[in-house]
Amino acid sequence: MVHIITSRNAHLYEQELESCYRLRHQVFVEERGWNAIRRPDGREIDQFDTPSATHLAVIRDGKLAAYSRILPTTEPHLLSDVYPWLVATGDIPRGPHIWEWTRLCVAPEFRWGNSLSDAGWEAILGIVEYSLANGIFLLTGEGHPIWITRSNNRSGFGVENGDGPNRRLRWALASRLWPTSAFGHHVVGGTNFRS
Repeated sequence: MVHIITSRNAHLYEQELESCYRLRHQVFVEERGWNAIRRPDGREIDQFDTPSATHLAVIRDGKLAAYSRILPTTEPHLLSDVYPWLVATGDIPRGPHIWEWTRLCVAPEFRWGNSLSDAGWEAILGIVEYSLANGIFLLTGEGHPIWITRSNNRSGFGVENGDGPNRRLRWALASRLWPTSAFGHHVVGGTNFRS
């Protein structure tokens, strides 16, 4: 089941949030080698884990299976404060209907080799469903170009890579969710969603 954790209900999810931070450390620091964010307590928490952040946790049989986070672009976020050089024009996409999607990860026991598992897809679809339900029409995000290309090819999202003319981002993911209503109607409608 997908659980949405915000400042309004975080007090009900203290244990789950702790598991989220530990999974982030395991995946991004221990597995991917992002040593600049290593912490001795084994938790990956950054300056963007503020009350404005929305966390999504996929819980299966009481265990954290997958996680992701979205941030409002009207406040500091990764693209504006850490990776602004990714934006070729210097015009960082911002607005109340534009949020940044970060930290998608799946716990090792819920993975399917190099393919995105059903827990990973549940997290992605949870983000899409939450976004559509809350007036978020554009998600920005930073990722490896190969991952972004694969996401575009497999998901049906309208991804802007920034390689061609009139593209805003050099290689960051920019997915317009509202034009993908066919994708949303066919797949997202079945997500088990709780906030």
